[in-house]
Amino acid sequence: MRKLLLIVLICALALTACRPAVPAEPFDEFGQYEDWADSVGYESGALVPEGMDGPNQDRYLTPAAEPGYDSGRIVIGDSRCCQLGIYAQRAGIGDFAVYAAWGGHYLSEARPAILTDAAWQRIESCFKRQIEKRGKCTVFLFATVNDYDHTMNANEANIGACIAAAERLAGLTATVGGKEYSPRLVIIGFAGCKKGEPFYGMQDTDFNRYVDDYTAELRRRIEADEALKGSVIAFTSVEEIIGGDADFINDNLHYGDRTLKLLAEYVSSFK
Repeated sequence: MRKLLLIVLICALALTACRPAVPAEPFDEFGQYEDWADSVGYESGALVPEGMDGPNQDRYLTPAAEPGYDSGRIVIGDSRCCQLGIYAQRAGIGDFAVYAAWGGHYLSEARPAILTDAAWQRIESCFKRQIEKRGKCTVFLFATVNDYDHTMNANEANIGACIAAAERLAGLTATVGGKEYSPRLVIIGFAGCKKGEPFYGMQDTDFNRYVDDYTAELRRRIEADEALKGSVIAFTSVEEIIGGDADFINDNLHYGDRTLKLLAEYVSSFK
């Protein structure tokens, strides 16, 4: 009997070890992110206040002491990537570093900028550390919904700004042991707003109508970009990754925990 109980215990521990980490409490309201920022984010040093009323315009910047800093994976993007960093911290996942701006843009004339000089220095330092520790680095560049024209589909400059960010990231280099390394890039298109519900006074169909066009054109231009040949190892979208419609918190714009969990698992799957 004692041997049988031991076998059962070992099996239970093995199942627990294989089960993906999830936060103890689901976040489905924007106010929970505000509370998290005040009670955990700022104190931990991962969330840096830059806006007048957090977490809007705040930055998620993985500190060098966190496990994700040495992981071999870097996530870059807007508030939804801030959410991804927060999700990982809530769930105790140390599989990737995150450098993102809530409400952030790649478009140079828009604010807040995702790739400020200060943010770039952090990204560059993290990249070099990951090459030293892992001998490789995969950068996941998320296109931002903030650089998206839902009114007339005038997205040429918006898409161009995302591609310029990808080219800049592809140009990162680190030399270790006499060998020069560059990052692998994964480009990810965004989901729009929650389908089937009004969004800030407009119909969801009005806001979402050009998202597929944006993603298709971004993919086309990425694949045709000679500067990115050999650097981009995958192009996908949030809805391709999760296998359907994204879920959202109560503002109908920011991703819910189900989507964040699947995105975190996707990023973590790259070896």
